[in-house]
Amino acid sequence: MSTGRSLRRPAAGTGDGRQLHGRQPPAEPDDLSTRFDRIFTRVIGVAELDEAIAWTHANKDELLRVLDRPEIPLHTNSSETAVRSFVIKLRISDETRSAAGKQAQDTFLSLLKTCSKLAVSF
Repeated sequence: MSTGRSLRRPAAGTGDGRQLHGRQPPAEPDDLSTRFDRIFTRVIGVAELDEAIAWTHANKDELLRVLDRPEIPLHTNSSETAVRSFVIKLRISDETRSAAGKQAQDTFLSLLKTCSKLAVSF
């Protein structure tokens, strides 16, 4: 028996038509900068902790740079995955006999990885 009412909570909006489904709208960069300053200018009273907090505040521009480029991932999983086949090949074959052999091996493994990323047969 349906009453026609939805049991879901109404979604929160951002004011520009986007729905956030219960989440708060993203903060403005100036607001985040102010909050960063408020958090990392505190003095706790423990020397090591105060030094770490001061270091974090001193590197504020570098740490908040990620806000300028949100499309860049914060992890290196794709880079580590790309290198994995090189490491496995090195463990299996140990080493090459010459510098030219190493260069050739690196070139072909690089081509293999690039082709697989582009979905091209190699």
